[in-house]
Amino acid sequence: MTAADTGAAPDGAARSEGGAEDGAARTDGRAEDERTADGRWRLFLAIEVAPDAAATIDAGLAPLRRRHKAKWTSTDAFHLTLAFLGSIDPAAAPAIGDLARTVAARTAPFAIATTTGGGVRRLRDGTAWLGIGEGATTIRALADELATGVAAILGPDGPAPRRAPAPHLTVARRASQALIDDLASEAGGPIHVGWTAERIVLLRSHLDPDRARYVLVDAAPLRGAPARG
Repeated sequence: MTAADTGAAPDGAARSEGGAEDGAARTDGRAEDERTADGRWRLFLAIEVAPDAAATIDAGLAPLRRRHKAKWTSTDAFHLTLAFLGSIDPAAAPAIGDLARTVAARTAPFAIATTTGGGVRRLRDGTAWLGIGEGATTIRALADELATGVAAILGPDGPAPRRAPAPHLTVARRASQALIDDLASEAGGPIHVGWTAERIVLLRSHLDPDRARYVLVDAAPLRGAPARG
C-alpha cells in the first residue's frame, strides 16, 4: 500500500460527494429552484457533522492549514456522504426523502468519531480526509440500505447511486502528498472528534464558478430505539 492510499482510502472518494469543490457553503431551507442545464438536480444523502464537532475538527486542522496549501473544506460543508445520487429529475426528491424517513425511523441516533486521516492522489490532484472509527459500521449499513432503495426509486434508467467503500470526512481537495502523509501520521496532532448523528439529510450540490453550495432538500431525524445492552 502506498502513502497515497493511507487511511480509510475510498476509491472514488473524490466523486463521492457529487464532485463538489471543497470550500463549499451549505444553505439550510428548502431547495432553491436551481437546476442543471437539463433541469436535473445533483443530489446526495449524508450525515451531518455537529457544529461544535466541526469547529473542533477545524481547530485541529489549523497546524496543517498553515503548513500546506490546499482547497480546504469549510466547516459548514462538512458531512459524511452516504450515497451520491447523481443528476436526477427533481420530481424524485420527495420519494427519496420518504425513503430516508423510513430508514431513519428504525435507526437510533448513534455516536461517530473521526480517526487517523489519509487521502489519495490522482493526476496531480489529491483528496485528503479523516477516517471514521466509531459509527463506521452503522454508516456503511445506512449507505447500503439507502443506495438500494434509491436505485429502486430511480429504476433501471436512472443513475446508479454511488457510495464510498469506507466512511470518511473530506477535509481538503487539491491536496499534496505531503498533506496526505501528515494526516496519516497525525503530524499536526490527533484529530479524534466525536458527535452524535441525529438525522439523515438530502442535499443538493449547486456548482458555482468558484465553489459548490450544498442546499438542504429534506431531513429525516433518527427515531429508532437505542439497542439494549
